[in-house]
Amino acid sequence: MEKYEKGRVEDTCPLTAANIPISVLPQDYGWILLTDQSKVTKLINPAVCSIKSEETLVLAGSGASTKKVSTLADYVKRELKNLYEIRKIGAREIHEYWIPTEEDLDTLVVQRSIPTLHILLSTNKIDTSESDVQPDNNRKRPSKPGRGKNHNRRGEDRGGEGR
Repeated sequence: MEKYEKGRVEDTCPLTAANIPISVLPQDYGWILLTDQSKVTKLINPAVCSIKSEETLVLAGSGASTKKVSTLADYVKRELKNLYEIRKIGAREIHEYWIPTEEDLDTLVVQRSIPTLHILLSTNKIDTSESDVQPDNNRKRPSKPGRGKNHNRRGEDRGGEGR
């Protein structure tokens, strides 16, 4: 690739509030787009406030930020109980153009498919059947190992009967 330099990059379907792939989207909703620079802990309060005022919130992200989208949704669901959720997994296409530095070479076009995640959270009852991921309502949250009264921070037994 030393004989090429990077040219323009085309995003065929950028993430915007106008192209959300959820069909049961209400007229008024909040929108948060997470990027690689987004800090999940700083977005919890704005997300909760948005749901309280608009009653519906859409979280979106692509690439490495899809994990942040899922994490933020989980934090919001812990803060606000009885939320309805729809998760839609998708992809967007990126075209990178590489320009040759030598005359004999052709221009290269690299097509990349980047995963996307949209999560709709709502206080109003919505049809969640179109969700790509069905929640497991029977799962228990894991407890922290070794944090009883007879264990230290590393989970090692201190011995004794406790107080």
